Amino acid sequence: SRNELGRIYFFGSRGVPEDLPRAYMWYRLAANVYVSHIGTLKTMQPICDAMTPEQHTTAKRLLESWEPGQCEKELTTSIKRQ
Repeated sequence: SRNELGRIYFFGSRGVPEDLPRAYMWYRLAANVYVSHIGTLKTMQPICDAMTPEQHTTAKRLLESWEPGQCEKELTTSIKRQ
């Protein structure tokens, strides 16, 4: 789920606008769970390269404020936007 949310926010798909800080947050959380998932780690670098300093700060804040259950909240919010 986390990896898929990263993809949705990175590409701005499924009616959700592109949001690089959120994409980074979800890919980073996916990488924390699936440390051996090299694809997730490789996906994060282009996001890092594309983000502005403000977006890096936002991504850091999002990671620090993340809590369990947020994935479901994000999915529900994303679906409602469609």
